[in-house]
Amino acid sequence: MKSIGVFIFLNICNIVCCFALSIIAPFFPTYAKDKGLDLDLIGYIFSLYPLGMLLGSLILGKIITDVFN
Repeated sequence: MKSIGVFIFLNICNIVCCFALSIIAPFFPTYAKDKGLDLDLIGYIFSLYPLGMLLGSLILGKIITDVFN
């Protein structure tokens, strides 16, 4: 039963992360360009986001398995 709870929790976290990117994606480039950021830097921000999610998932996955086991 614990594994089902962990599975549901991780899926909800993944959906929330996708929602966060979906909400800011249309507005962030224009806003960042108005604040003086280069287009290259804006591209780096969007390309590093999935890498951060991957690393965060590995760390959070380890923490969750330690807590629930």
